[in-house]
Amino acid sequence: MWIRIIIIITTSVLLCSCHNRSLHHSTPEIWNEIVMPKYSLLLNNENYIAGDIVTLNINQDGPDIIKSKLIIENGPQVYSEVLPASEDHSIVLPESFTQHSGNYKIGIYYNNETLVSDSFNINSQDSDHLYVLTGPRSINADGNDASMIVSIPSDKYDNVVHEGTPIYYESLSKANKENMSVVPIKDQVSYNIILSDTKASSHFIGVTDLKNSSLEQRIDFIPMWPSEITISNEDYYPYANNKNFVDIKTNQLLDSNQNTISEGTFIRYILIDNFEKKSIYNSLVIDGVARVRIKNPAQPKSYSVYAESSNSIKSNIIKLRFKPDITSIPYTLSDSTLVVGPLISQLGQLISEGTEVTLIIGNNIYKEESYKGEAIFQLKLIEHRAGDKFIIKTAGIKQTGKF
Repeated sequence: MWIRIIIIITTSVLLCSCHNRSLHHSTPEIWNEIVMPKYSLLLNNENYIAGDIVTLNINQDGPDIIKSKLIIENGPQVYSEVLPASEDHSIVLPESFTQHSGNYKIGIYYNNETLVSDSFNINSQDSDHLYVLTGPRSINADGNDASMIVSIPSDKYDNVVHEGTPIYYESLSKANKENMSVVPIKDQVSYNIILSDTKASSHFIGVTDLKNSSLEQRIDFIPMWPSEITISNEDYYPYANNKNFVDIKTNQLLDSNQNTISEGTFIRYILIDNFEKKSIYNSLVIDGVARVRIKNPAQPKSYSVYAESSNSIKSNIIKLRFKPDITSIPYTLSDSTLVVGPLISQLGQLISEGTEVTLIIGNNIYKEESYKGEAIFQLKLIEHRAGDKFIIKTAGIKQTGKF
């Protein structure tokens, strides 16, 4: 029995093996080989001018069984078209595509394989306008600083004109110094470097390519910071009246090349009183001089004043001392009022309106402002008794009295 089973299994395995071998040999291998066509590109020119009509003729020699792709590139510009399966084909490139100058590369591709390639050039037209960039427009009149003018002549399609085109720069200064230079286009630009002079002035530059001209360019050679500062005072009334002003001004401010400092330059005046309190007054240079007006204080004080520029050049220090503007404080006492005044200044005038007058009674302090040289205290509003002592203070001096 066991022998029969083994024979049956062996027979089955052999049958299956023969069957599989029969199936394998009954399937034939088929290879399909694609025959590529041959292309040729025909252009009526190798060089064109921007805006020209460019016609591309494509001849195909071979089977019409595939569709190839035409790609034309000029930098970031790309034109593509799927070619029909025919013997020849003619393409007129869009005008908007051929308005840009440069080298155009042509290729016909199939499955990333290059079948044919060629190229042609499109040159710019004649100059139609001139782009001019200038900067910086203000440079130091120190003989070392520099500015630059960059010129880009372009055709009507904004293509830069061909290399070697001469650009003419003519400059004229306030001192009537003339200068002419010619700088050809190189790497699509022309530039002219303007070096500063030690004399502060304005330079005017004209740029042309003999067909187009730019607007007039201006470069200012500006003075540097002042080399030294000296200050002095005018109209100094040395009394603390809170009315008059002291005028302080600098000398004629010049830089190291003897140029008058530019209009509007900031000069700071630093004022320090006898209590070490600091005040800052900003001044602007006008006609080479920076001025400031300081109001007389209401109380006797001493000031130290100096000027300083932004490049840390400091002036001499001047002292201002303000004495009391009045020498006495008269007053009149009645049942209802305490009238302080008339308060007379050193010039024989009534003191300034609004001058503060202080009345001190024990620990109580009362204040009034002067009007027409007098300060009036209403006694009904003041805590006091007969025999109380008081102190009157104003303009830096004091007077004692008793109710």
